[in-house]
Amino acid sequence: MNQNQLKKYINNDLSETEKEEVLNWINSDVRHQELYNQLKTEHTLHLLKQEQHSTSDYSFITKKKKRKQFKIYAAAVTILVLCIVSVKYSSSILEQGVLPNLVSVTNINGAHKNVTLPDGTSVTLNSNSSISYPEKFNDSVRYVNLSGEAYFDVQHNPNKPFIVDVNGIDIRVLGTSFNVKAYDEDQKVETTLVSGKVEIWDDSKEKNLTLSPSERATFNKKKQNLRKEKVNSDDIIAWKEGKLIFKQVPLKHVIKDLERKYGVDITVKSRDLNNYKYTGTFNNLTLDETLDILEISLSINYTKSNKKIIISKKPITE
Repeated sequence: MNQNQLKKYINNDLSETEKEEVLNWINSDVRHQELYNQLKTEHTLHLLKQEQHSTSDYSFITKKKKRKQFKIYAAAVTILVLCIVSVKYSSSILEQGVLPNLVSVTNINGAHKNVTLPDGTSVTLNSNSSISYPEKFNDSVRYVNLSGEAYFDVQHNPNKPFIVDVNGIDIRVLGTSFNVKAYDEDQKVETTLVSGKVEIWDDSKEKNLTLSPSERATFNKKKQNLRKEKVNSDDIIAWKEGKLIFKQVPLKHVIKDLERKYGVDITVKSRDLNNYKYTGTFNNLTLDETLDILEISLSINYTKSNKKIIISKKPITE
């Protein structure tokens, strides 16, 4: 894999097939990840410098432009969370020319991590997730960037909105509890409200959607649209207690959640199986127990070697 191909991937100039090839290459070796991280960060910081040089007087930057600049830098920070590093940025004091520290926290597959933000807000990160935020929030807004899935219990402050920036949408709250599922490789971003009220903003269309408790907003990244529906929020956040609850969910999405929970790679050798709508609950089970349940309920065979699992249909016997 050459650097030119990686740069095209960073600039979103590849086909879906080419993107998948590059992503597989990146994930295949930690040295590949390091090279990608370096190129991505250089690219993002270059964009930040262009933003800064394009405006001679920061006092006239609009709130939306400041938010955009924050996002550009936050993207670079998120790329570096594998190394748990701190970098510098805050849109709120660009006028002063001071760049305070921004903290990034990540975890690993199969783990949960609890994080307390500077305002006392509690965040629980799911497997393979990361969050970045300023060491100290400014006087007007609490702005964080998320990649992956997290449960937020936000400290109420009517004078300082709390904003989660994730994959093309903003989630804006004052004080509430909600869950966000926004893995980069997923086609959708899901926001589920547990208590309070949140607004979901589609950055590309400048449209918003308001959620009430036990409602979920789904943003389709490909179609660039938002929709909401009634859900059981307790089922959605059951992962915090080690449970996975599925109701008529395509098996390919179930498999993806199992991969994240157990830190394994699962291959399903059947298109029909991938599209099968699965209903079931895995309550703090081991990987073997989970696979045994799937084997019985779906009439499948599975083989396991280290952290690689292959699932196939059982042959029909007379």
